[in-house]
Amino acid sequence: MRRFVRQCALFSTLCLALLLTIEIPVQINYSNRTHWQDDWAEMASSYRDVLLIGNSRAWTGFDAPHLSDCTAKNCYTVALDGWNAQFLIEKCKYHLKNQQPPTHIVVQLDPSMTFERLGWHGKNKLLKHLFLDRLNTFSFSSTLEGHRNLDFFLPGFRYFGNHKAYFRDISISVEKPDRKNAYDSLRLGFNPYFAKKGPLSPSPKHTIWNETQTNRMFKRIDALTSLFPNAQVLFIYPPTSEALHQLSPIEPFKLYAKSQKRPFLDMSNQFEDSKMYDHTHCSNLVTDIIADSLCLWINTNSEALQ
Repeated sequence: MRRFVRQCALFSTLCLALLLTIEIPVQINYSNRTHWQDDWAEMASSYRDVLLIGNSRAWTGFDAPHLSDCTAKNCYTVALDGWNAQFLIEKCKYHLKNQQPPTHIVVQLDPSMTFERLGWHGKNKLLKHLFLDRLNTFSFSSTLEGHRNLDFFLPGFRYFGNHKAYFRDISISVEKPDRKNAYDSLRLGFNPYFAKKGPLSPSPKHTIWNETQTNRMFKRIDALTSLFPNAQVLFIYPPTSEALHQLSPIEPFKLYAKSQKRPFLDMSNQFEDSKMYDHTHCSNLVTDIIADSLCLWINTNSEALQ
């Protein structure tokens, strides 16, 4: 019996040593930006007048450097890919820990910011932050498919079966964002295939409009904007394909913005499908047009944003 206990203790010690060996390089490299979306550390680098808040549509559609130039304000995109409004709230809280509140925020307001999702989209990009719950994501991620308690409490465990993410997170090379503040411009470059293809056909995953669910999820937008009680707020509905536009009624979002007494900029149906990269993202061909429109709105509606 004693021998068995000793063997178990030795085995446990060896396993822990292995896990720590895996974890230590990640922690040593923790402050480095190891991929283009991992900008948590950089959010503490300087004060921003304007935060552009959203998901991948904000990454691709809102050109923060362009906005900074044309508004004479320091603009920055705070975004997370996917339907991750709950994670985005935590990212904004993290920003506020390190900075004074911005004077203005531009918030993406569309179904992808209000619907809930079952799976944990983008978990791979947050792996290095999970151990010891450094971003306070445990409580709400526990309801998502893909959540594992041991990822937060056992060193190195989250990288088993995900060696590419591990080597990324221990790398000393840092992916540098492009001028659009951290989205790969080549990925969303103009693709003539869509111009030849004609109108896009929506996939089943896009047919998800649910008014009751969206009204419930507006509470998360309330929670997000309440983090910035003294900031001027602009809601913006970014471009989508015509097919997706037909599936996602915009009127509830206009009514919500009106109920909040916030200005609402509707850009949902301004570009034909041939100029969209896919249903939800515009190509770089129109990104500058969107940025110019947003600059024009900011500059001509000084009462809303000043």
